[in-house]
Amino acid sequence: MSQSSFSFPILENDELLPCLSEMEVALDANQLAKPSYEVVRCVFEQIVIMLTGVTREELTQPVFTAMDAFEYPELHDESIPTNNFFRLLSKLMVASGVKDFSWRDVFKPESMKLRRNLSAIINFAKFREEKALAFQ
Repeated sequence: MSQSSFSFPILENDELLPCLSEMEVALDANQLAKPSYEVVRCVFEQIVIMLTGVTREELTQPVFTAMDAFEYPELHDESIPTNNFFRLLSKLMVASGVKDFSWRDVFKPESMKLRRNLSAIINFAKFREEKALAFQ
């Protein structure tokens, strides 16, 4: 993936990590270099909550009307909130300029792609903040 194919700069650690810290997202250089599902899921959850206005409870709460459609709803206690989280995250990634975001980016994260995805989100957050300040 070449940097020129994206409308945002791919940030280096010395830019990326302080920006995440400013957004109150906990991630260190080691976790960025060797990302795991547990860390990436938590990072993306924090970002979705911050940028979409959805609460952690709303993010993890199954939609009870949807649960009634299943014969054994208890089997979907984890899958429905996970799907809701991924749906919101995917919308955020598309809005950030990442068109090829997938489940793999959360469940089997790769360092370079994580850096690209986080760079896109930071660029989006800065753009959003800039526009919000213009309207105050």
